[in-house]
Amino acid sequence: MRKHILLVDDDLSVQRLVTLTLGTADFDVVVAGDGATALAHAFSRTPDLILLDVMMPDMDGFAVATALRSRPATVGVPIIMLTARGSSDDLARSQALGIREHFIKPFSPLHLLRTVYEILDETPPPTSVIIRRLAEDRD
Repeated sequence: MRKHILLVDDDLSVQRLVTLTLGTADFDVVVAGDGATALAHAFSRTPDLILLDVMMPDMDGFAVATALRSRPATVGVPIIMLTARGSSDDLARSQALGIREHFIKPFSPLHLLRTVYEILDETPPPTSVIIRRLAEDRD
């Protein structure tokens, strides 16, 4: 059964990169462009993993993560932060919220994909298969 991943990012290029990378694999990726939409989605259908941008309008990623951690249904959902910010304060906030990984933009899509497989305890396909899938999706 395909794992359900919620991507929360207001940047269309990141949305495209991540959905292209993960959507060609064993995952269903749902995109939310802001925190409120992300919370509504997560509370209606608990994702297996959340990829969360820090800097977004209205509600930043830390506020979204705090809200997710306050609900029993989403308290244990793994979160990967995707951000252009990598200060020690941001990393400390992420750690306090139980964030599993912190990817600094720009990041390697293959590294993200392998990390997602690892967190979800799935066996990734060989890199050659991943690259072929990505190439096929661009055509």
